[in-house]
Amino acid sequence: MSLVKLKPRITSPTRKRTRTEGEQLTISIGKIKPLVKMLAADGVRIDKILEETGISLCDLSLFDLSIDYEQYLRLIDNAYALSPDPAFALRLGEQFYVNHDGLLACRIMSSENAYQAMHLLKDYQSLLTLLFQLSFEVLEDYAVFTVQPAYRLNDSLPFFIEYTYSAIYSIGKFCIGTQHIELSFEFTYEPTTIQRKRYLDFFGRNVRFSCKQNRVLVPHDVLQKPFIFADKETAKINDEICQDKVIGVEHDLDIKQRVRALIQKNESFNISSESLAEQLCMSPRTLSRQLKFHNISYKTILEEERKKSAIQKIREHDIPLEKIAEQLGYRDASSFSRAFKKWFGVAPNKFKEE
Repeated sequence: MSLVKLKPRITSPTRKRTRTEGEQLTISIGKIKPLVKMLAADGVRIDKILEETGISLCDLSLFDLSIDYEQYLRLIDNAYALSPDPAFALRLGEQFYVNHDGLLACRIMSSENAYQAMHLLKDYQSLLTLLFQLSFEVLEDYAVFTVQPAYRLNDSLPFFIEYTYSAIYSIGKFCIGTQHIELSFEFTYEPTTIQRKRYLDFFGRNVRFSCKQNRVLVPHDVLQKPFIFADKETAKINDEICQDKVIGVEHDLDIKQRVRALIQKNESFNISSESLAEQLCMSPRTLSRQLKFHNISYKTILEEERKKSAIQKIREHDIPLEKIAEQLGYRDASSFSRAFKKWFGVAPNKFKEE
């Protein structure tokens, strides 16, 4: 599947940008259009929504344009300041399968059940967002869908969590053919009084705040509920298109992001640089040289991903250290514990207790 090459990023002449870890990240202009349309329908002036973002009105009529990370966050800041609804991201997520370009939503809809759909959201997460690392794991009592920020989102975090949770919940109800699904939602932040009420009205009573992780807990019986749009042939066709699109999206990332994306996608932290270079269709020497150009090494990226995953696993689950060590590519629990203490200044068990 051929992809239209993105034009250079728009840069704002009116706003002094500070360098962030997400500076190299670009977002398709199509990602912001549903938000702008919804706010405009609420009576908010479009020129006010775009104020100091460096995005012009005519840019919204293009489809092959990209904006940068800072512009995206500025647009969300404007939305919070202007929207009459402080939980507007819930409505935006509710329209996910209507507003999205159709590809990911259609693939999810053609799934056999919620179990398959949740795996697809993780596998094809780059088609939904590059700002988060999504994980899905089935435990003894329930399944856990975790949304972990990959970049600093500051005050914009509630927008992305609301949107993601709402999209998952809304498309799940639509595909199962019901008005309510008994899920549990956990938020790391404390919402405003109005947001809290909107969350409870929207998601139901199983909502918790100030948690360690942003997670959705899914009962086993929900995972097995059949989707009313399930179609194996359509799913197969959509899979092929999704896989091509994911390859295109990942190819457009800079080399650091591509390496991170592959490590996360493979869920393997003992993958060698030689093996990863092969997946990137380059020699290990070329990979090393390109990373060196960005002042980073494969070993450093791998360790950073291990650190993020270690924190998530220890906070989220009651998993034995031996199992975590194995999942992160360490020989044994002792090796993992030494590495963890080096990273965070405290042993894993002590960290969990605190």
